[in-house]
Amino acid sequence: MVKLSKGMKKLMDNLLSDGSYYKNLHRCLSQEIKLKTHIGKIQYYEKIHEKRLVKFLQFVKKLRPPTKEDTPTLSLHHIPVMTADIILDDVIKHLTKMKISKKGKRHIETKQLLQEMNQPILLGCYTVAGVDHCRHFSFQTPDCVWVSDGLRLVLFNKTTGDTLHRLAIKPNRFSSGLHSMNCNSELIYIASYTTINKLGADLKTETICEFDKLWRPICIYFSPSTEDMILGMARTDSNGSKLERYNKTFKLLQTIKEKKKGQALYRFPKCITENNNGDVVVCDRTEPFGGFGAVVVTDRDGRHRFSYTGRSQQGPIFMPFGICTDAFSRIFICDGCTNNVHVIDRNGQFLSSWNHLSSIKYWNNIISLPFSVGYDFNSHLLWIGSDYENKVLVIRYLDRHHNLTDTIKL
Repeated sequence: MVKLSKGMKKLMDNLLSDGSYYKNLHRCLSQEIKLKTHIGKIQYYEKIHEKRLVKFLQFVKKLRPPTKEDTPTLSLHHIPVMTADIILDDVIKHLTKMKISKKGKRHIETKQLLQEMNQPILLGCYTVAGVDHCRHFSFQTPDCVWVSDGLRLVLFNKTTGDTLHRLAIKPNRFSSGLHSMNCNSELIYIASYTTINKLGADLKTETICEFDKLWRPICIYFSPSTEDMILGMARTDSNGSKLERYNKTFKLLQTIKEKKKGQALYRFPKCITENNNGDVVVCDRTEPFGGFGAVVVTDRDGRHRFSYTGRSQQGPIFMPFGICTDAFSRIFICDGCTNNVHVIDRNGQFLSSWNHLSSIKYWNNIISLPFSVGYDFNSHLLWIGSDYENKVLVIRYLDRHHNLTDTIKL
């Protein structure tokens, strides 16, 4: 047995010492894996097609072949002919009953229906009861708008002049853009240094987001195009600032903080809005209460596009307070240094400066220190609020395009 075992061991050693054995073994295993994979695919497709065939046969079995009696008669599909007997008022009455569902997203194509007027006109000057000054606007309907002063929020009705609802918030005089409307016409607002609340259609308040004490939200904007929430954040222990983008489930999607070379983009963001091309427009200041500033614009991916710091002939100091964009992707900026409203295009080129209207020589005679500006995409009206009093100006500067105006001849 010892001799036989030694001989067997010698034969096995000679066999295993040859590399061809392992090569053949590996080749056989790989071929076996390929065959099993191929057989699995065949079985899968057979199973799928068998199910489809059975379903199709069951469906056909239930069908009844069409007969002559199934052919519709002409009387059931009568086509009305427009004749002189049809009363036009009845037709208009039926057409006006058609309901159009509102969509939350902006319609950029509406700019093709509008044109700029030669001179902006003042539609009215309104006093908003319940606030000390007007620092920010959020439009719920063409007549109802939310106005805040850093201490409270009120829902103001332009038609009746009444205050429909009030919300008390923790005093926050650092920022102006404390609230925004989402696509469901719900108010999203910063209630305190660590919480963000939502006011539903039933006027019930719900806390939707909470933060730690290191970073606090100072301004907020809800994007109608992406339905994301964009927050301006500031550190409590330093001067660091950043922008954060959250989705519907409040998951952090993006952080915008620095330029390509590592330079800080923001010093203290006070107000956020979004342009039609997806750019994020931020009103940035060097200090919470004062100091000069800039309008910082980044694209949707967070890349810095440009910064607007005013016009050189007006001096080195530029104090942006409120910002908004319109249907033509233009950016409106309230400058606290000159009490003007600067208008620039989507690329940062200066277009014009407003400090008067066609009906009044200077609007400083009506309101003091224009601080906030808002554009209503439903009515295409511009709202300008004062920081020293609770007054707002409602201005029309866009009109329906004359070439698209229809005339009905009866």
